[in-house]
Amino acid sequence: MVDWFIDVPHLIKCTRNHFLHHKIAQFAGHTVYHMFYQRVFEHQRLLGLKLVPKLKLAHIWPSTWQRMTVSLATQLYSKHMAMALKFLREDKKTAHLFNGSEATEKLTKLINDTFDILNGRHKDGWRLSIRSTIDLTEELLNPKNPLEKYHFVLTAKWNQDALEVYICKKKKCK
Repeated sequence: MVDWFIDVPHLIKCTRNHFLHHKIAQFAGHTVYHMFYQRVFEHQRLLGLKLVPKLKLAHIWPSTWQRMTVSLATQLYSKHMAMALKFLREDKKTAHLFNGSEATEKLTKLINDTFDILNGRHKDGWRLSIRSTIDLTEELLNPKNPLEKYHFVLTAKWNQDALEVYICKKKKCK
């Protein structure tokens, strides 16, 4: 039996970092552009609007260390960002800057909603996580080979965060 655990925070960071590197992606047959996030940031900065309240420079152009910060990735792909993209595209004053941002808005909303479900904020996400945890724990506590038996299982570190912090310290990330 193989149990699959999706490290949701890591996937969100990888998605954001891929997008930062390539600046463009394909989603549902449409092109998605990172520049729309940049434009939301610039628009907020210049006009003093707060359509995306937590949006900072680190969300758009993160340092090496900031690229490993889950909150910066999840806040970029937030419902506030999706709503800001739609609002700015539909506003006559800014429509020309956000023309073609529909796919970016949809992808942002999809990532936000998927993160909420898989990160355990919805009952289906909890069911998936709990079932996987129970299955793997039972397999570790009651293995077919008695020599492979564990006496207890600690699940708090079933993600990649500790490994990322270790690697970053070795590389002296900023």
